[in-house]
Amino acid sequence: MPPDPASTMLMSVQSPNKVLLMDASVGHMWQSVVSLTNVASAVEHAGQERALGAIFFTMQGFSTLALQDFVIHWVMCNSLLAEAEEFSDIAKNFRAREDFNSTLQTISKFRELVENNVTVSEWHFDQSDVAGWWLGNMTTFVDMLHTLQDEMATDVRIRTSSWSVRLRTTSVLSSVLLCFEFLFYPLFVFLTVRLLRSINDHSRELSKNLKILIQEQRRYAAFISEMYPASVAARLMKGQEVAPEIFETASVCFVEVADFDDLVRRIPGAIIVHFINDLFELIDAEASKHDVFKVETVGDQYVAVSGLPNRNGERHVTEIANLALGLLEKTRNLNMEHLPNRKIKLQIGISSGS
Repeated sequence: MPPDPASTMLMSVQSPNKVLLMDASVGHMWQSVVSLTNVASAVEHAGQERALGAIFFTMQGFSTLALQDFVIHWVMCNSLLAEAEEFSDIAKNFRAREDFNSTLQTISKFRELVENNVTVSEWHFDQSDVAGWWLGNMTTFVDMLHTLQDEMATDVRIRTSSWSVRLRTTSVLSSVLLCFEFLFYPLFVFLTVRLLRSINDHSRELSKNLKILIQEQRRYAAFISEMYPASVAARLMKGQEVAPEIFETASVCFVEVADFDDLVRRIPGAIIVHFINDLFELIDAEASKHDVFKVETVGDQYVAVSGLPNRNGERHVTEIANLALGLLEKTRNLNMEHLPNRKIKLQIGISSGS
């Protein structure tokens, strides 16, 4: 038995539209347009098939070349309709109609006669009747395809109109947004520049306040270090609580200038202040040689202690006594330029106990 021409043509004929749809990511709009094009092409092939079939049934046979043309139009029509069904719900629903399937089944029987090139002697009906039946059924089939084509064209028009409306809406919105951008861009730039200036001013003010804070912290640290022992000052600077302590025994030394009130009356205040500063520096230098702690200076009075905050047993008495003796030695020849003949004397008091 010779090979089936229809099967051979189905394997050899490829539709460029299907390749395009398979290779490209297209939307429903493009699919509808391509499906409509497929149906229109299928109508043309069905018309050619109708004419060739009429010739076959009228002439009582086909040549091999005419048979190939018939099969090509038949296969192309079926292939294009199959592609249209794949990408269009309208074509798929139309294909499921009972009247369409009934007409297609009748045409398939005639196609088998042509495909097998049945001779006149094998026909069971008059060739003119068969030709009329073929033309009638093919005309009905072509009319149905025209109806499908009209429905799909209407769908494409609706989709095109909807797409056009959306496109116009998008264009209008884009134009409005562009106008807003041009209108508000200068204001945005102005506000941005103003904000940056405000941030810079705030940054400079913050930097200035930070420097002041650092200076105050240093001043506070110096004040704490001068007022308290190093161990106590360190705890205070860290914000830690300093618990009170009891010292069993310690020695305190009080130093002041004898007849200081008389000196104040005789000498200008600036000279007195300069003299007191020099005197206290001398006492500080002597105190640094002994295990003593400077408590405070008030006016012309200098207070030092030994035995606290660091306990040193009974040695505090010796340390304070040595400090007093050292001060007496250092100030033995102490005098002032404004009173060169007057010796400056210190009054020193020591107290030891608990």
